[in-house]
Amino acid sequence: MKAAVLYETNTPLVIEQFDLPDVADDQVRVRLMASGVHYAFEAIGLVPEPFKQTIVCTRRRGVTVFVGHAPDNTPVDFDAKILGPEKMVIGSLYGSCRPRLDFPRIFSLYKAGKLKLDELVTRVYPLEEVSEAFDALGRGEVARSVLDLS
Repeated sequence: MKAAVLYETNTPLVIEQFDLPDVADDQVRVRLMASGVHYAFEAIGLVPEPFKQTIVCTRRRGVTVFVGHAPDNTPVDFDAKILGPEKMVIGSLYGSCRPRLDFPRIFSLYKAGKLKLDELVTRVYPLEEVSEAFDALGRGEVARSVLDLS
């Protein structure tokens, strides 16, 4: 679901964990690109394996970004030598946003039609259906949901 939305909004390359065949991690990297990708984002956050796969898929001096937060007690086990080629692993909560500076800029881009946000919203829920909204998100049925507070 999320990959389809990203394709429609001109995101350059999206590879979902579930699209990857059951092969060794180093084979995953070779299938992506001979040298790996410059930036890899792990945004699933539910199970440990995608965290490791994003590090493996990153090229020399590439950056792996863990978006959001994983559930408590989600271990990520990997051989430390995969960081040897000067790879960087960083976390990002809320896009590492600076609201006072970034929100006005984002709003201006949206109003100018340069930032497609409406296309990312899969479904709008009334506040009374907040539990259903979370359930649909957990089932992978929506990319992004919005709660209507009116």
